[in-house]
Amino acid sequence: MFRRIAFILTTLAAFAARPAAASCGAASCSVDPIMHEPSAAGRMRLDVSFQYIDQGTPRVGDRRADVGEDPNPDHNEVRSINRLWNTRLDYDFSPRWGVGITLPFFARTHDHIDTASGDLNRWKFTGVGDLMVETRWAAWRGDGPAAPVVTLTLAGKFPTGRTGAHNETDNAEVPIQPGSGSYDAVGGIVYSQSLPKLIETPRTPSLFASASYRKNGSGSRGYVVGDVFDGRVGATVPVWSKLDLLGQIDWRVRRRDQAGETTEDVSFTGGESLHLSPGLRWHWSKGISTYVYAQLPIYQYVNREQLTSDVNWHLGLTWEFAAPALRTKSHF
Repeated sequence: MFRRIAFILTTLAAFAARPAAASCGAASCSVDPIMHEPSAAGRMRLDVSFQYIDQGTPRVGDRRADVGEDPNPDHNEVRSINRLWNTRLDYDFSPRWGVGITLPFFARTHDHIDTASGDLNRWKFTGVGDLMVETRWAAWRGDGPAAPVVTLTLAGKFPTGRTGAHNETDNAEVPIQPGSGSYDAVGGIVYSQSLPKLIETPRTPSLFASASYRKNGSGSRGYVVGDVFDGRVGATVPVWSKLDLLGQIDWRVRRRDQAGETTEDVSFTGGESLHLSPGLRWHWSKGISTYVYAQLPIYQYVNREQLTSDVNWHLGLTWEFAAPALRTKSHF
């Protein structure tokens, strides 16, 4: 077992070694409240979540800055308020295979100052984002319900989202549109492990470690949002019959964008961040729970000048219920 764990940690390190960086417009929390849970035959789960990210702090490199301190030749970013609703439906065919589908909905307000005129321009719009479909495979699973599980994930994102959001005079910049107009692929690996109970509760503590890499394709007007690496470690600790303590450390790195046919200066994209994300989950009844995470930045670094947030909020409602499981053979 220790050799397998060493292999997993080595794989995570290999993902992390890739250089990458961030685009300020396409904001989302890197918290993952669901993916680390292993498959269970016949389980269906509906998760509806809300993220609130207020990017109101300009940053140059790893320090706070004033708007326009590192001037952009086209416009200087002032503030982006991002509200994101995600609806996700998962189904586990067996202890080995599962699938998931996610559809986001955005409400976004974005302000920037035009460099040439000095005017403040504002966009305020809503729209459906891009559909994502994921498949999960438990590549290795130990004996017994408390044994470690290694899960491989593969997902595809499809250009179903809105790409023509605009204000009275201009279309919004490509990176802040609800949809990117691109086909993207995401591959990942998850290690999860149940732990001995600290107190007598209906649930057991657990921990997980995961890594994923998102390869983004060419989207609207040839613009390519930078590839994204996410690495996480986290734990769930039941402290009462209805209450769990949650915690994650999330590391995200993004490559610079590629401008394509647009006039965007992509030297103002790319970076990395490390967040500590404490949270709570409350179990209302069997299968129904709510959760909340506060994502707090420990370290943020951006290329040139970009907008960052001081705290991100992630709230959700989860409903799990039994559905007919397919009759498949398992080889563990």
